[in-house]
Amino acid sequence: MTPSGIPEAAPPDPMVSVIMANYNGAAHLADAIGSVQRQSLRDLEIIVSDDASRDGSVEIATELMREDPRVRLVQSERNAGPGAARNRALALARGQWIAVIDSDDLMHPERLATLVDGAVRDGADIVADDLVAFHADDLRPTSRLLTGRWARAPFWVDIADYVRLNHFYGRGPALGYLKPLFRASLLQGHAARYDETLRIAEDYDLVFRLLHGRARFRVYPVGLYYYRKHPASTSHRLNRSALGAIEAADLRFLGQVPSLDRCLATAVAARLRSIRTALAYEDLLAALKGEHFWRAAGIALARPKAAALLRLPISVRLRRLLPSRAGFASGRRIILAIGALLVAGATIIDPGTRIADRIISPASAEDLRPKGEKVSGEGQPSIFNVRRASNDKIIDGYDAQKGDKIRLTGFGLSDFDAVRHNLRQVGKNALLKLPGGQSLWVLGTDMGSLGADNFQLELDRHGLVKTFADEFSKFSWYAEGLENAPIGGGTWRTNFGYAGAQELGSRSLGSNGELQVYVDRGFRGTADKPLGIDPFRVANGALEIVADRAPPEVSPRIWNYQYTSGLITTERSFSQLYGVFEIRARMPKGRGLWPDFWLLPADHSWPPEIDVFEILAHDTTTLHTNAHSNAGGKHTDAPTVIRVPDTSADFHTYAVDWQADTIKWYFDDVEVARKPTPPDMHKQMYMLANFAVGGHWPGNPDASTQFPAILAIDWIRAYRRNAPPK
Repeated sequence: MTPSGIPEAAPPDPMVSVIMANYNGAAHLADAIGSVQRQSLRDLEIIVSDDASRDGSVEIATELMREDPRVRLVQSERNAGPGAARNRALALARGQWIAVIDSDDLMHPERLATLVDGAVRDGADIVADDLVAFHADDLRPTSRLLTGRWARAPFWVDIADYVRLNHFYGRGPALGYLKPLFRASLLQGHAARYDETLRIAEDYDLVFRLLHGRARFRVYPVGLYYYRKHPASTSHRLNRSALGAIEAADLRFLGQVPSLDRCLATAVAARLRSIRTALAYEDLLAALKGEHFWRAAGIALARPKAAALLRLPISVRLRRLLPSRAGFASGRRIILAIGALLVAGATIIDPGTRIADRIISPASAEDLRPKGEKVSGEGQPSIFNVRRASNDKIIDGYDAQKGDKIRLTGFGLSDFDAVRHNLRQVGKNALLKLPGGQSLWVLGTDMGSLGADNFQLELDRHGLVKTFADEFSKFSWYAEGLENAPIGGGTWRTNFGYAGAQELGSRSLGSNGELQVYVDRGFRGTADKPLGIDPFRVANGALEIVADRAPPEVSPRIWNYQYTSGLITTERSFSQLYGVFEIRARMPKGRGLWPDFWLLPADHSWPPEIDVFEILAHDTTTLHTNAHSNAGGKHTDAPTVIRVPDTSADFHTYAVDWQADTIKWYFDDVEVARKPTPPDMHKQMYMLANFAVGGHWPGNPDASTQFPAILAIDWIRAYRRNAPPK
């Protein structure tokens, strides 16, 4: 390998061939190729198929070829479209798997490794991950294709479902936008190539034909493909020519297949109807833009569903309808025509509804005015905590751009689909009808701008299978240090295991500046027999971990440390990849006390690390969560600070839902934080609970700190997801 990590020679038989069609993509081409070069799966080749670009793309690809022997370039003398460009690359591909990326998009460094591992493990022929959209001038993600139940767990794609989900202007995620990884043997022969007549929807068409040939398609809802939105993007450009080619391709397939099963035939017929509605919608837009209002009215009467599409967001309609230099009068006429056609379309679609019934009476208008108790935001970004009550609520000042969140507590809402179903737009305000009859007004907010990331909901326990539980009716100790007794035999190890069981390196974290030594019944320190200090006791159905001052005669035996306390870990008994990990506990109170519940890798690497909770016990109304990572060779963390009720006054539940793409933290079953899962956090982890004393972060105990101090744990549990949440 060269110092930059690029191999000195291209692999003769790579694991993955990455094909990239390019036409005048010079602005983003180097970034796209670079994201493939940085894949953790190094056994790959990159085939750039240039479609007669005139913007310097070839020069960029040629320069990258000189630097990286894995990069190959194939050129066309004429522009023939993305299907033809990809077919040229496929003809040269040597990999066992074929990945597709557009020349203006990006890949997460773990994308190819994740998809190949999933395909091999699950026996899939085609696999894909979630698509994360971002704007060219703003690298923050803006949206994801998979939402609701589709974003919860991996799923197999049935051909009929694939067709249904790719209806134009339909519901559900359009899976045809996903960028698949294909088993190379699946793409042998002319029939398994891209349709070169298509300028958009070429991925859908190929996957559809492969599914009809009995290929197995699995989707993993992990956001590892990044789709760049910019004015030159082609995948979102619908026009009459492109739609006509898509319709012709579907009809051509039907002409080649003698018969379809009833379910698939129904789905294909419905998709064709959606294409024809989209064609009529394009004609309707053209008529309105040209101010041919009688023609537009005729289209609306003949195709009422096309008129109904004018309900698309107003900003989308106006961008497509108003000329860049349209005068005020022209724009006003077009907008008035939209309103008339919307009324006409609604009347045609639902003849039983009179237009008068759609006019809000004064009494109804009064009912729809925002009213209720104002909910104030806490912190920056602001959290608007809405609790179940009898009165309506109003949020004023909500700003999604700043990262504000709406936390819904006590409503039993755990999935955003249920929230979205009850959202309404009333003038400039969003109205959410909550279970139990409450209304929540979000002033000055477009309901269309509210997505899953804007809400903090309750922990969805659907499909959870319990994999670990200790209710602490007794303390199950993993014994170490007792004379004439075997090692082990229990659940909880009571030292880190970083050194010998009797050594300081296993009993305290000096790098944190901690002042305690973690002890147990078998701990000797520098003495020749156990010191007789046991910080663990079961009382009132809970495990109590006791922190105390070290007796004067004990301190010299524990390297002159001044405090003793306890640590429990499942390092020898339980670990798990992904799932829900939770603890119900009551915190101590006092300066210099630092209880913690966290996860560490079973392979003893560090980082990564997940901190489910950390409490600095001089402030027991502040909860700290964190996720540490070493992705990219640099230690990073993602801390969140949350205001909560007094955690020392009663027991509360602290949980983390760690999945392949997202980590969510919960307090008393309600989400309080969410972060993307770091690339290096895809390994089994075990649980730890400890009660530290002193340190660089919490500071040291003072005269006000009372000892002994107690961390009380009611139970600790873990689950894996056996089914997607509801």
